Amino acid sequence: MAYTAKSAVVSDAGSSPVVFSNRYEKGGNVYKDYDYIASVAATTAGWTYAYTRLPKTASVRDIKIFGAATADGAFDVGLYRVDESTAIDQNCFGTAIAGTTLTIVGGVEGYDVPTVATRDLPLFELFSTAVSTAGATDDAYYDLVL
Repeated sequence: MAYTAKSAVVSDAGSSPVVFSNRYEKGGNVYKDYDYIASVAATTAGWTYAYTRLPKTASVRDIKIFGAATADGAFDVGLYRVDESTAIDQNCFGTAIAGTTLTIVGGVEGYDVPTVATRDLPLFELFSTAVSTAGATDDAYYDLVL
C-alpha cells in the first residue's frame, strides 16, 4: 500500500538518487522539521499522508497539526517504515484526533512526550517493541504518517 500523499521532504528523500533538502545536506542534527500536504476535501478512511522522514535516532518532543476544522472524521499519527507499506505503530503519537479540533492558528497537539524519563529517548528505543515487530530494527529512517 503506497501513501495517499507525501510531502516534498518524504518524496525527495525517497527518490533515486536522493534529493537532499537543506536541513539534511550537511549531515548535521535536525532540530526542527516541517512540511505540508494539501489534503483533499473528501478523504477516505484508511488514506495515509506522509509528512516527514525522521532518523531512527531522533527524539520527538512535540507534534503540532494545523488545518481548517472539519465537520467529522478523525486521524491517527504514527510511524511507518519507509517502504510505505508497513506500519511500525500507526497511532503511537496520537489516536483518533478529531478533525473538529483542528485550527489554522495554534494547531492541535498531535503529541506531547508524557514524562521526563522518555522525552529524550530516540525513536528506536521509545518504540522498541513495535520497531522489532515491524522488522524495522535495521532501518535508518521512519516516516511520520497521518
